[in-house]
Amino acid sequence: MKFITDRNLSWRIWSIDENNITIIADRPVSTGGYEDIGALYLSDSIGYNNGIYLINEICKKCYGNDELGAISRSINITDIENVLDNSVWSPEDCDNEERYFVRKIYRKNVAYPSIYSAEKCSIIDGIGLKEDEGIVRSEQSVLCNTSNAYKIAKMTLSVIQTGWKNPNFTEKNFTNGNYYYLIFKDGFDKTETLNSYFLASRSVDLGEDCAEFGIFEVSLGNSVKTKTLFNSRGSGLRYWDRVRPIVEIPRKNVRINKINDGLSPETALKLESINFRKK
Repeated sequence: MKFITDRNLSWRIWSIDENNITIIADRPVSTGGYEDIGALYLSDSIGYNNGIYLINEICKKCYGNDELGAISRSINITDIENVLDNSVWSPEDCDNEERYFVRKIYRKNVAYPSIYSAEKCSIIDGIGLKEDEGIVRSEQSVLCNTSNAYKIAKMTLSVIQTGWKNPNFTEKNFTNGNYYYLIFKDGFDKTETLNSYFLASRSVDLGEDCAEFGIFEVSLGNSVKTKTLFNSRGSGLRYWDRVRPIVEIPRKNVRINKINDGLSPETALKLESINFRKK
């Protein structure tokens, strides 16, 4: 697969621990996809099955560096959940009809994307994986076969609510207000209307008469929500959006000028300001 690499990015520090420095691109990037917009199209059950792999693979191929041990991937929903101040708001407080991580059983409308059978906590016709088995929302290591993109349960489809939405985030929702800026505001032109991007995480919502399988998205300057790609009635939708890379760099391979802390546009962490050391 060939993708466009945007070489005009600035980078912000997302986190630092004893072993790694994690940086995030200052804005979503084009993928070389839809027309001149550079968007990645995800559609129907195939988009749900393979979206996480494709989004992460784009970031890995374009922004990783094996020689320096720099591993790139897309930002995902867990990254955002990990920096939420849960005393202010947490996904359990979302206004979904069904509560976060509650299970619902469907006896009609029981179609499901093929990858769902490999997901943690999935139960189809009363049969599920062991408690310690299955992939989680932001995990996919290989492409799924597109010839059997979805299947239909014989009797029941048991699904857990993993999707959530919040259209009204502010700085107060985060452990550090800079995360609000990094996630929603950073790098966007004030006149730009397309300030949105995919998160590399699947999402399932429990509708009244069907389950809705989709992907998380950051949009509208303060919102996290789900884009439904396929529902258990067997019908699908199509969406396009951009991606936003995160790069994890071993601390032993990088030395950063302290002036460039990466927390604001004035101190943007430019790649050329990092003195990389070969392993």
